Amino acid sequence: MEMWVKEMQIEDAAMTYKVNQTLVRKKTKYQDLAIVDTESLGRMLLLDGIVQTTTKDEYVYHEMIV
Repeated sequence: MEMWVKEMQIEDAAMTYKVNQTLVRKKTKYQDLAIVDTESLGRMLLLDGIVQTTTKDEYVYHEMIV
């Protein structure tokens, strides 16, 4: 069975990512945390179902804080 992460962008549009494997899925005191391995972006960190960073695009995050 294929698994997908679906992240709503706006009311009528979403991004979907094919998941190869769920590495971590945990409910913390503050949020829902997941780390998954995706087909196109590598490892992906999600907080409350919202993509925070991925292996493939992490440079974007780091460039902004430099």
